[in-house]
Parts: sequence; C-alpha cells; structure tokens
Amino acid sequence: MLTHPLLWLVDILLFTGMWALGCLIVRAILPNAGSLEHIALGYGLGVGSLTWLLFLLSWAGVPLTIPTILLAFFALAAGSLLVRKFLGKRVSPSPRTIPADSSWWQGRLDIAGWALLGVFGFVLFTISVGLSYYLWDAMAIWSVKGYGIGLEGSIFAARQWGSKGIAYPLNLPIAISVFYRFDGDLLPGSKLLFPGFFIALLAGLRVYLRRLNLPVLLAWGTVFAVGTVPLFLQYSMVGYANLASAYYYALGLMWLGIGLSAGDGRRVVVGALLLAFSTWTRHEGLEFWLISILSLALLWGRQMIGKRQALGIVIPALVIGGSWVLFGRFNHAATGETAVLSSALTRMLHGELHPLAVYQILRFTGYLVVRTRVYGIVVPAAVGLSLLATVFSSRARRERLSMTLLVAGLLTGLGVMFMYYLTSYDPAGLEWWLGTGYDRMLFGAVILLATASAPILWKAWSQG
Repeated sequence: MLTHPLLWLVDILLFTGMWALGCLIVRAILPNAGSLEHIALGYGLGVGSLTWLLFLLSWAGVPLTIPTILLAFFALAAGSLLVRKFLGKRVSPSPRTIPADSSWWQGRLDIAGWALLGVFGFVLFTISVGLSYYLWDAMAIWSVKGYGIGLEGSIFAARQWGSKGIAYPLNLPIAISVFYRFDGDLLPGSKLLFPGFFIALLAGLRVYLRRLNLPVLLAWGTVFAVGTVPLFLQYSMVGYANLASAYYYALGLMWLGIGLSAGDGRRVVVGALLLAFSTWTRHEGLEFWLISILSLALLWGRQMIGKRQALGIVIPALVIGGSWVLFGRFNHAATGETAVLSSALTRMLHGELHPLAVYQILRFTGYLVVRTRVYGIVVPAAVGLSLLATVFSSRARRERLSMTLLVAGLLTGLGVMFMYYLTSYDPAGLEWWLGTGYDRMLFGAVILLATASAPILWKAWSQG
C-alpha cells in the first residue's frame, strides 16, 4: 500500500502533468505567448485534450489502461512539439501582456498578487482533497462514473455507474478515472482537479484584465472579488462541474474577443477550443456555445465573416462537441431534463404560456443578487454600477471587448432563465428546479459580468 506522501506525489505528478501538457498545447498554438498565458489556458486545454482523446480511444474499443493513458499523453505532447516546430515561426508578434507604462511598484504589486493567488490555491487544494466527495452530484455523477470508468477501463461503464447514464459529458469523469487507474484515488487526488479550474480561471482573469491596460491594483482587486464570491469558493472544493464549465466558457469568450479585436487567428483558435471543451464538460454547454456565438456576432460580426476566422471558431466545436453529440445519438443517451425541455417547447408552440413563471424566476434571481452568502456584495454592486455606466458613459460603451463580455453575460443569464422557464412545464414544479441548481447555472454569466464591470467602470471614472 502506498504511504500518504507517495499518494500525494503520484497525484501531484498527474495533476501537474495535465497542466504541463496544456502548456505545451498553448505553446504550439501561441508560440509567442507569455508564461502567464500558458498557466491560465494550459490547465483546461491539458485536461480537456487528454480526456477527449481517451474518450475517442475507448469509443474505438481501446481499454483505458495505464499504458493507454501514457500513450495518449505523450502523443499529445509530441504532436504539440511538432506543431510548434513546423508552424511556430509563422506568427505575428504577440500583443503585449503588460502595459508599457507599468511602474516599478506596479511590478512588485503584481508579484505580490501572484504570490497571494498561489497561497490561495494551496489552501483550496488542501481543503478540497480533505473534504473528499460528499455532495450528491459529486458522488452520484462525476466521481463514481470516473471510478467506474477506471475500474472497467471503458467509457461505457458510465452507463451503470452513478446517475444520468452516459447522457452527461465525460470530461471530468475520465479525468477522475486517470487518478483511479494510477493509485485508486485513495486521497482522493482527483479532487485537485476542481480548485485547479478555479485557480486557472482567476489567473486568466488577471491576464485578460492587464491586456486591457487596467492598473495592477484594479486587475487583482477584480480577480479576488471574483475569487472570494461565497458560492464560487464552495463549489471550487465540492466536486461539481459548474466552475469547470464556467472556466471554459468565460475564458473561451475572452480569448475569442482578444483574437477578433487584434486580428489574431491563433488566439481565435485557442478561444474556440476552450469554448468547444465547455460542450465536453456540462450538458448545457452546447446551448451556451450558441449564446456565445450570438454575443460575438452582435459586436464582431464583420470580423467573424472572414473564412479563416469563421472556420477557426466553428471547427473545434464541430469536432469536439459534435463527437459527443454523435456518441449520445448512437447510444440513445438522454436525461430527464431533455424530456422536460422537449415537452415544454411542444406545449409552448401550442399556445400554453406560463407568465407567472417569469415573475417567479425574476423574483428568485433578485433574491440571489441581494443575498450576500450567494454572490457576495462587491460583485453584484460592481455589475450594477457598470450597467448604469454603460447608459451614461459613451467612453465605456466604446470599449468593445468589455461590452462583448457584458452582452454575453446578459444573454447567458437570459438563456439560463429561459431554460428554467421551460421547467415550469414539468410536474415537479418550477420551485423545485430553481432550488436544485439555478444559482450554479448562472456562474458563467456572473463571471463574465464581473470581469466586464472593471474596465467599464474604469473607463467611466476616467471620463469623469
């Protein structure tokens, strides 16, 4: 039996190995990207790429053994190195990550921010592993499916293990199965995955905000305002997929916006990959992907018309999300939620409407906003002020990247409300559905709105 120090060593190697693999992928696509961009984007790309390749191998009948996992890992690593070698020189200079006017004290403050984020991450990792899996979705869906896949060496084990069958995407269960294959997940080291997405998300927010030339103090203030949202803190450690999905969704939109604004096709591809992996993480990922494309089209429609840009945005989703949709079709995968939504749409088309449900959803949303134990105080206040600023400040409205996130956040929130409106047609009742995850479904919207609020308020204040 492995001792606890050896368990930690094995699990940390697995965890950092996935992160390092993602850094190689980022380096292959963005050769001139800085190390901070590698850190922010590499984690999600590493986990998503490895699990998706293992999914394809298992679907093809290859057992998911330790040799298979290692083969997939080194194949992706080698492929990334080859791409960098043959295509890495065909790039334009990378836009500056740090504004040219950064002063000495801002540099020291930035280092302090990264150090604090490191300490914050260490605390979250330790608590997450110590808590193990103890809430329903974490036990009944994500972890137990991962253990089943690891034990049987096949993604089809998810049919019998846990809830929802094979209707839910397998990004996290397959990642958990990797830990199970190597050491039985005795710590459980797979719980490192969940705060990993949160820390990488916060790192991505810092990189994004500094790219918009925000002062260091404001950038880090925004990062830790998001990082200390009570519900985010809770769900970064309990083993649910919502923050992982929000990571892919929010950073994917941000990097797509950066790429479109700068005419940088490679960053468009990175953003599109992240968005595509959101469809591989949560079952509502496809709906969110459609919302994100609509949001981008409203502000960057002309830039998206180009053939290369359009292909760069669409192909990752067709390949990654499309493979999962085909897998579900071939294996007749469906959830109770799918049946509820299908029935609701049919009844709506026949003229049956529920106006009271709209009021209930809006009232419950307002309750979540004012309840400080949900999204805190700073983030709702900042979002509210930024909405006012966009009305009264023309300079704030001219900040297209920030407006992209603001529009996407609002549309995402409306999309979530509409999905829950459809549940009002279910016999279980709208109140039951609202109480079983509505606050978590809004994570992507809240992160986008919070991130947009900082540059909008900064521009409005500067104008004043």
